[in-house]
Amino acid sequence: MAHLAAEGVPAPRPIASREGHHVLALCGRPSCLIEFLTGICVTEPTPAQCAALGACLAAMHKAGDSFGMTRANALSLDAWRPLADSCAGRLDAIIPGLTAIVDQELDWLAAHWPRHLPAGPIHADLFPDNVLFAGSRISGVIDFYFAATDAYAYDLAICLNAWCFDPRGVQFHTEQAAALMAAYSSQRALSLPKPPPCPCCVAVPPCASCSPAPTTGSTRRRRRWSPARTHAITSIACRPSPAGRRTHDLAAGRNGYGRRLPWQSRSRRLGRAAALRRAGKTLASAAPDTTNNRMELQAAIEGLRALNRPCRVTLSTDSTYVRDGITKWIHGWRRNNWRTADKKPVKNRDLWEALLDACAPHEIDWRWVRGHDGDPDNERVDQLAREAALTLKPA
Repeated sequence: MAHLAAEGVPAPRPIASREGHHVLALCGRPSCLIEFLTGICVTEPTPAQCAALGACLAAMHKAGDSFGMTRANALSLDAWRPLADSCAGRLDAIIPGLTAIVDQELDWLAAHWPRHLPAGPIHADLFPDNVLFAGSRISGVIDFYFAATDAYAYDLAICLNAWCFDPRGVQFHTEQAAALMAAYSSQRALSLPKPPPCPCCVAVPPCASCSPAPTTGSTRRRRRWSPARTHAITSIACRPSPAGRRTHDLAAGRNGYGRRLPWQSRSRRLGRAAALRRAGKTLASAAPDTTNNRMELQAAIEGLRALNRPCRVTLSTDSTYVRDGITKWIHGWRRNNWRTADKKPVKNRDLWEALLDACAPHEIDWRWVRGHDGDPDNERVDQLAREAALTLKPA
């Protein structure tokens, strides 16, 4: 940190003792005093803030060229196998077959890991909460606990993943990524040999000078982890009580998972193809003493929970309450601690939070369709909802 600060990087300076020592013993443990830096962390970085990060990261890497100490990276490839082994027996409880998938991926990475890339001191943990801003200017870079010697591309990869996705980690923001990479390369030139140096390394975003065709390895990896495409349709129906009150509602969701969109070679490349095909099914359920809005939410939740891997989902609903709530209103509710604009508690908070959790792994295009208007899929799920309603016995 002292070296970076001396080179003009906004890192906190360790404060030396009268004898000139930076690290002393306090209660038998190594300790030091660190300069206080002002600023705030950002949760949704703008392109300007990503550009500032790229320029700052390049300055850190350039300053590291004259730093003589080295330290192994405890969070890189050599540490991943022991970490996976420590989870033995638990991975398959998350997703059946996940242990084999992780083992296969680690084997592939070990065989293809780039060991010839430019390297030097890296931060290794440059998430947004470790960067302080004053407006769009970086006022401090903190938390060098994991700093190590490794490929500079490692730092870049962390920044692209941590700074250029939405808060749910689903939508990749290309504008932020382009600003980050352009600012970095303006301060420290990047070189991309042709063909690319390793299938693990693919330029993001791609530029005109990149190799026109990806290597076989990079194509294989993108196919393996590219989100599947699927389409879900939801609807509700109601069965009145003997007194004529609407007391029994239900939700039904139809998942056109294996029927609507072409998997083709993607699904053949995965060990999970059979499970994905089995996921093409119809879901219907019923519940007494509830409300239309709750069942509209439940329909979307159950449809998304039926997906057993991250997907690009087109979710069609005839509920403007669900569509507008998840795309417009929910951001303000969360900022206001789950209160509406007029300070009232948000209704159905439990289901809105469950829907957020169900959305998290996926990239979702929310679409509204008019109910009872001849849309064949909507009519089908509406029929399923009515059939499920008939299974309820009047109170």
